[in-house]
Amino acid sequence: MNPTTRLIRSLFPTLLAATLAAQQQVCLGVHGGAAGVNQFGAASRLSARIGGTTVTIFPAAGQVAPACSFAHQAAFTAMGYTTVRLDPETFRVTSGPGGITDGAVYGTDDSSLDLQSSVQESPLPFVDPRTKASGAMVPLPQPNQPPQPFGGNLTVCIDARVGGAIVTTCRQLQLQPGFPAGPLANDIQLQLEIQGFFGNRVFVEDPLVPGSLIEVLQLERTNPGEPIVGVRILFDANSRRLVPTVTGAGVAPFYGADEYGRATQGAAFGEPWSMVLGVPRVGTNFNVIHEMRRPNAFAIEVLSLAPSALPVFGGFLLVDPATMVLELGVTDGTGRMQRPWWIPANPMLGGFQLCSQGVVLIPGAQDVFSTGVRCVLRP
Repeated sequence: MNPTTRLIRSLFPTLLAATLAAQQQVCLGVHGGAAGVNQFGAASRLSARIGGTTVTIFPAAGQVAPACSFAHQAAFTAMGYTTVRLDPETFRVTSGPGGITDGAVYGTDDSSLDLQSSVQESPLPFVDPRTKASGAMVPLPQPNQPPQPFGGNLTVCIDARVGGAIVTTCRQLQLQPGFPAGPLANDIQLQLEIQGFFGNRVFVEDPLVPGSLIEVLQLERTNPGEPIVGVRILFDANSRRLVPTVTGAGVAPFYGADEYGRATQGAAFGEPWSMVLGVPRVGTNFNVIHEMRRPNAFAIEVLSLAPSALPVFGGFLLVDPATMVLELGVTDGTGRMQRPWWIPANPMLGGFQLCSQGVVLIPGAQDVFSTGVRCVLRP
């Protein structure tokens, strides 16, 4: 990792942890029964990575999901984390050493286990407005994976927060035979978008291979704009050979784009939010979208090099004012402000972080602040 990348990646969790010890709570669920071995016949693992800590257990052959879950919970407790049992197969990690500020990546190489994960804000009197309380991961084939002569089925059950309730929608994805990694990943993303679920392809740290990165699709929003907060994934035998058995929730990616922070609806006609269309990569362009929910309004896009949480005009500025740049604009007839970002083809920009937020100032009424988007440029 180059020094610039290391510095940028260290800023966000350090700033959050300095404010409060716990910002997120993450749920980890395991289902089915353990085979005890992976596809190569070696002992299998069940691992979750929260922040910089990976907690791993080794399921025994025939060990049922509740036993795996209780063993994993005990391993977290031994590492200094506070946990709460939700049901026989699911527990919630509520706090831990240094706080939970970066969600969880959850994976296994067991040939029979299925996984579930979700995220929420900690129920504290005050939670840092930069907290990422959404995002759920769907696995993708890894780069350079060759085409396979077989297909598979992946059942994805997605949790969205609609008002004060969690609504779960299950969809079956068809993994086509003969597709190289890139087209197969594109097809998985397209199938979910057709069903109304949107997100970004990002790289996160692999819970099974310390120091390595893994590409996933982190879903952020439904088509109407509800935040996605969790996912349960059921694999068939072939799908385990096409994509890794991994999920997670609420993670700020190593590379890629994600939504973070708390919006201020103000005088908007719905909750404002932000997203990225495209892949933030050196030498390419992508679009940053702020759904301000205030049609034909004077708007500002604020850009910076880091997240922040500064109270202003009754809302929260979610980008660092010390490096802030303003761009003026107008929302369209649906209340959307969209901006293209062009990234120079300079390899030194790999790992560089950019943050953005939309703001609509309304004289005589409460101003509107969207959630933030964070883009860490891929080399």
